[in-house]
Amino acid sequence: MLKTSMLAWKLLLFQAHLLKTHQSSLLDMEASHVLDIDGSILKSFSSVKEGSEIGFNRKYRGKPCFQLSASYINRVFIDGRLFPGHCNPKVFFQKAVKRARSLGYRLHTVRADSAYLTAENLRFLKTLSLGYAIGAPSTFSVVKQGRRDFKQLSRKKHHSIVPLTKGVSALDLGEVFIGDVATRIIIVRRIQRRKNRKTGTWKIKTYFYAIATSSKDSPGKVFNFYHQRQCIESGFRELKDHYALERLPVKNLKGNEFWLICKMIAMTLVKLFQDEMLPKALQYLMRATLLRRILRHLLFLNLGKKVQIRRKTRHRWVLQRLIPKLERMKDLAIP
Repeated sequence: MLKTSMLAWKLLLFQAHLLKTHQSSLLDMEASHVLDIDGSILKSFSSVKEGSEIGFNRKYRGKPCFQLSASYINRVFIDGRLFPGHCNPKVFFQKAVKRARSLGYRLHTVRADSAYLTAENLRFLKTLSLGYAIGAPSTFSVVKQGRRDFKQLSRKKHHSIVPLTKGVSALDLGEVFIGDVATRIIIVRRIQRRKNRKTGTWKIKTYFYAIATSSKDSPGKVFNFYHQRQCIESGFRELKDHYALERLPVKNLKGNEFWLICKMIAMTLVKLFQDEMLPKALQYLMRATLLRRILRHLLFLNLGKKVQIRRKTRHRWVLQRLIPKLERMKDLAIP
């Protein structure tokens, strides 16, 4: 009898097979070698479940929760681990890279936020000859000094401060040391201006953050590349809003982790169905929206309990094209 962890690994191997078989539909070739690693908080609705602990996240302070750490390539989740709420998911960083390589993915760059930047992780990436773009915590002495240098140079309007987009500029510190590991640090300043409609006064906020990278590209390209990791945040929102991610069904932690991986594979299958069966105008729809617009409002059961398409519907033509495609696939599947 297979254990839950082994079943989860079998599902991840099936996911990897899907991506290799349908790579043109599911992956962008330019982004297929970039691994995004990030974590998310899952609120617990019951304190009796294994791993439901009070964590350190400010949003759920004093409430039981779980920590979810996941790996993402382009627009598809390839791995996920569930931790108790009081654990720090950054311990999953090295394991996530190793698991992605063992699943057969060819990686050359890793992206992550500032929670995963440590000298040990940088040393680990260098031993594997992998590039990286990772956010640097503001508590690092190198980042604090870089912010001070940025402010001094901005007063002098020094040419080393490069404007990127509206309200965003960057300063390349070059090679610095984090612990005993040399890396390149880029300080980014973002100025946000908002006007109060009632009083007419402007409210200005200034944010500083840093990016540690092994890339030799310009600060603008590093900035754009690093912020492409927002795709994994969109993936987390899609899982939570359209796949009921926080409704963990069982008490066992590994059982809930297996359930989460099933959700990730279901998300991949829905994307594959959209790319190969639907027109481009409907490929952007999320799962719940797709079911509501296309299936729930267009199909009905007649008196003979047979599925029929409604006459006056907006997307009737979609089902008229979709049903013959499914019939052809059904005939091909029969040996």
